[in-house]
Amino acid sequence: MSPFFSLPGRHPRKAGSPAFTLIEMLLVVTIIAILLAFAGPSIFGALRGNRMTGAGESLLGAMSEAQQTAFSQGYPVEVRFYQYTDPSTGVVGFRGYQFFKVSSPDGANTEQITKISETVKLPDGVYISAAPSMSPTLVGGTFADSDANSGVTGASYSAMRFLPDGTCKAVASAAGGIAALQYQTLPNSFFTLVEDTNTAAAALPDNFYIIQTDPFTGKSRSYRPGF
Repeated sequence: MSPFFSLPGRHPRKAGSPAFTLIEMLLVVTIIAILLAFAGPSIFGALRGNRMTGAGESLLGAMSEAQQTAFSQGYPVEVRFYQYTDPSTGVVGFRGYQFFKVSSPDGANTEQITKISETVKLPDGVYISAAPSMSPTLVGGTFADSDANSGVTGASYSAMRFLPDGTCKAVASAAGGIAALQYQTLPNSFFTLVEDTNTAAAALPDNFYIIQTDPFTGKSRSYRPGF
């Protein structure tokens, strides 16, 4: 029998058949590493941009829904933005939001606040800046989250209300159980979503998402730079 026998369905490997050498394999790995080094920053940037855009669009849609609910249902809708410190970065910012129905029973001197949504937390790596220059609409009044609706101990919140007449006002105080509301000028009626880093953003970064609400119509719109 020939020493080069083969089993049924198999063929003997011919001498001199092509194969990768160690040098060729190292060359391929090197080329792939170089391509990843050039493509990595752009891929990472795209992921950061998509995360920011997704968070902003979700919040913009929720704001529009709150405005429409107030107008169609005939009662004020309060949006609370919860502020607390991220334990991993140590940065204070607004990291969640929730919607409430506001009613005033006949003869009552206080407002009744009823939540109409669960707390929505912004995605990891994104928060609303607490800097007055980047979120002036949220610095008018800050209140303790005494009911722990945020799910975080020691959190506080700032709020704005969409009213049935189509307007939107900031909640300035809640003395005596009745909230004091105030108009804000259009240039100051906005807040900014930014990336979460180890330091609070002191100036507008490259990657951000602004939501502006018209105080007289209650309509929200966004500004998103190319990123």
